Amino acid sequence: MVPGRRRTKQTKRPTQYDFTPLVSEIKVFMSDKTAQTMQEVLSLLSKLQSSDPEEVKAAMKEYLRLVDRFYQENRDRMAPQQYKAAQVDAEYFLRLVELALAYENKE
Repeated sequence: MVPGRRRTKQTKRPTQYDFTPLVSEIKVFMSDKTAQTMQEVLSLLSKLQSSDPEEVKAAMKEYLRLVDRFYQENRDRMAPQQYKAAQVDAEYFLRLVELALAYENKE
């Protein structure tokens, strides 16, 4: 931050995503659990953008369950800060899952 400059609040706009190409690229040789997590995240992202508050609430509950499960399965590769960030940022969580898939494919 530049001295003497005020920090302005930035608001995030909801973004619409088409994750169909990503789903089709999931390879058979990936870890079944991690690949399943990826598919679930992609499915939940569209539900989280719904205009129905009840659907969003249910999707958020499922999303947090999914983040918890992923953290338990990858505790040795994931810092607690990453876990906390993933709980509030679905895009970040998606990137963590992609990194886990890449790591598993490298092994």
